[in-house]
Amino acid sequence: MLYLIDEKKISRAYLNQAISALKFYFDRVLRKPKVVGELPRPRRESTLPIILSRAEVVHIFKAIGNPKHRALLMVAYSAGLRVSEVVRLKREDIDVERKMIRVHRAKCRKDSYVPLSSVALETLCQYWKAYQLEGWLFPGARKGKHLMAEAA
Repeated sequence: MLYLIDEKKISRAYLNQAISALKFYFDRVLRKPKVVGELPRPRRESTLPIILSRAEVVHIFKAIGNPKHRALLMVAYSAGLRVSEVVRLKREDIDVERKMIRVHRAKCRKDSYVPLSSVALETLCQYWKAYQLEGWLFPGARKGKHLMAEAA
């Protein structure tokens, strides 16, 4: 392992794969699990996410011409929702007075409330007026179905 790290300069992912291969070989093929034991695995590198500036975010939203797409992205961005959570929203999930969204069966299958920004709410209202929606907030191509997360 040290040879792979020092001489070959392999990546952490490759080293993890080599450790897994050795463990499998000794544990399952040779049936000698105590030979390898617990080899230490490399720690994951912690990298910071790339954060867009306010101007970049505004520029992206202004570039989106379709009101449905703009509303979907604004809701996802402002509320910090996953695409799969946004496409399953219904109109009654939006509490306009309190500026909150009720997310059904979010992470860990729990319901939760998340805040909605004024700008996103205004965009949603414009979208509602343009499309006069019933049922799903972001309906898909098939009647009575929501937009699929893969298509969003």
